[in-house]
Amino acid sequence: MNDTWIATWGWVTLALINAGLAEQKNRSRVVWFVASLVIGPVATALIVIQAPAPAPASSLPEGSADDGDRPGVLLLGAGLVLVVAGAVTALAASAYASWILWTLAAVGIVAGAALVVLHVLVRRRERELDRTPLPVAHPHD
Repeated sequence: MNDTWIATWGWVTLALINAGLAEQKNRSRVVWFVASLVIGPVATALIVIQAPAPAPASSLPEGSADDGDRPGVLLLGAGLVLVVAGAVTALAASAYASWILWTLAAVGIVAGAALVVLHVLVRRRERELDRTPLPVAHPHD
């Protein structure tokens, strides 16, 4: 097996481990996963050295949905993964001069950018819904 592939998978594995460490310290998994893809072992050091973040105060009543399961986060994560995969494919395409790799890179980058834009639209819609006042029920009317 090529040493480059071993190093690449090691880097991705480290990013997944860092995402788990970040979650244990009340930090964003997605942010630290993406940061780990870029800065690798430096992100591990930052996560380990930093004190845990304070637990977020939940203003939601018991039994209501958590903010962590909104679809926007999944869209952002998938979009960033596709953009990074497209960029890596573009690097391979430039090395091998393959039109198939260039096509895959373009599709990955465009699809990733579309998911990031969709994430922005979902977050904007959520903010609009949060600002919309709910109708007040008058039980004696």
